[in-house]
Amino acid sequence: MTIRRRNSIPDLSERANRELIALQDEIIQEQRQLRDEAIGITTDTKQRTPYACRFNERVRCSVPTGVTLELTFPGATPLTQNRWIEVLKLTAAGTVRIRAVSGLIQGAASLSLTTAGFYYFQSDALTGWWMQPAGSSGGISDGVYGDVTVSGGGTVFTVTSSANLTAQAKLYASMRG
Repeated sequence: MTIRRRNSIPDLSERANRELIALQDEIIQEQRQLRDEAIGITTDTKQRTPYACRFNERVRCSVPTGVTLELTFPGATPLTQNRWIEVLKLTAAGTVRIRAVSGLIQGAASLSLTTAGFYYFQSDALTGWWMQPAGSSGGISDGVYGDVTVSGGGTVFTVTSSANLTAQAKLYASMRG
């Protein structure tokens, strides 16, 4: 969207002209910031190097087989409530590991994404970042959540062998309702 900026306003004193131009510039800047916050920005495709994510950003990842890409999310504070970060993992190869500067990711210190897909995270302003449903189907996106691996489009939950069997029993009991 093109914004038409006026450099002068006829028939006003020099002082009034400067003040109105300055107000116009402030409004244009605020409009750009609001647009960036609502629409966000998209990065170039990340492959190997660690990357510090920004608020309201779409991060595309194309990770080669056997490589782990480290993403760092900003910390969750009261000023960051409802800020978002989207991660688009383009390939099934490789791993994207997400950590936060402060707070948690999905209630854990880190989260590893091994399945290609779209992942939408939102700051809760208190404890960290939480994955939100990305589509109208709801449910949980495929990925690794601590000791639980979700696959099959969010329909299959597998507890890793290192996890406590009691935790596995609780998981199955909660899934049955």
